[in-house]
Amino acid sequence: MNSYNSTKLYINNQKKTDKPNTIVTWNITNLSIDFIIEKIKILDADIVHLQGIYKDKDIIISQLKDIYYNIVTNDHKQYYMYNDCGLMVLSKYEIYDYHFKPFGYWYSKFYSGSIFYTIDKYNFCNCNLDNKNDEKIYNRLQMIIKNNPYNDNFIIGGYINYKDPYSLFSKRPNNQLYNITSVNNNYIISLNNLGITNNMYDFGCKENPIMGIIDHII
Repeated sequence: MNSYNSTKLYINNQKKTDKPNTIVTWNITNLSIDFIIEKIKILDADIVHLQGIYKDKDIIISQLKDIYYNIVTNDHKQYYMYNDCGLMVLSKYEIYDYHFKPFGYWYSKFYSGSIFYTIDKYNFCNCNLDNKNDEKIYNRLQMIIKNNPYNDNFIIGGYINYKDPYSLFSKRPNNQLYNITSVNNNYIISLNNLGITNNMYDFGCKENPIMGIIDHII
């Protein structure tokens, strides 16, 4: 188990052996734990990125361990911080080469950063860019691009509080059916040769989950 920055891997049920086809990203801040678990089961995605999970991680793990083979999170926080990063990855496939990269060590209530990991030959990043300052969002997204260990060959699934995050990349992400006018800040952005078709599921939340369908043919 990779212990870098207290990143933990939970090995649960039987893993799937084909390729992941669906990925969901969802900021679950201020939602009830029962509601979250119920909706994750309804979505039944191959991979789930959660943000804003600062408590009840053990409940999510225990309730979903029979569905998701690997669960990755990071419990570390600096001594002056109230919360850890609040990120979690659930996967029906084996996760490896997983690690957490902090944005910095300046004073904050949260240990902000991103979780990078690999499934088969596909690379992913879970992040929560919830700052209300556009410049800080831009800078942190650039840190993700700069610090990614995949030579920009990866998929970002996270919460990005920016009007059009697609515009922040030097090349147009390989996405389809995205809506830049949506008030929803959950995004799945493909920076590799995999096409992603995004769909929003309306559960009546302030921030609804986004399901990405992965096109392995492109």
